[in-house]
Amino acid sequence: EARASATNADMADLKAQFDKIRSERDEVAIGRSNAASFALVALQQKIQRGAPFLDELNVLAGFAPGLNGIEVLKRHAETGAPTVGALKSEFAPALRRTIAAANRERATGPLGVFWARLKGIVSVRPATPKTGASPEAILSRAEALMARDDVAGAVAELAALDGAAAAAMAPWVAEARIRADVEQALSELSAALANRAQN
Repeated sequence: EARASATNADMADLKAQFDKIRSERDEVAIGRSNAASFALVALQQKIQRGAPFLDELNVLAGFAPGLNGIEVLKRHAETGAPTVGALKSEFAPALRRTIAAANRERATGPLGVFWARLKGIVSVRPATPKTGASPEAILSRAEALMARDDVAGAVAELAALDGAAAAAMAPWVAEARIRADVEQALSELSAALANRAQN
């Protein structure tokens, strides 16, 4: 009976020690999760402003290494990503250049070249999204997507351009693709952090 009591006491002591270790481990995990969440907010704020975010990303990676999205963000951390506002303000002049380039490419003969130049000056474009595969239709749909801050959607739509139109729009697309990639990586990172916190 005495031996059984001693065994029970030992088991109770071991259980108490195990519970303490588990509690301390959980507290550490919660602390790291909270720190990672704060770091994520700081990272989001820097990206929103278009500022470099290397320091914030390094802090976040220290608390939550190996998460989806970190490697993509590292590629743009030192320079930052263009803001949605900047891309929207640059879209209109890029659109005008693209339509003018498409008109020049399609022009034939002296009269056609004259009308292409005139269209480039007047810069008439559809007021609403249009169906079809013409540069004007593609650009009208991309413009509508940018009005909704859908950078990734606009980039995907503009992939249908070719020839002179594609070349004219390429600088804007390159900047917009950076923004789209960063937004996608940030979304994946946020989801991974939320999933880790639940587990």
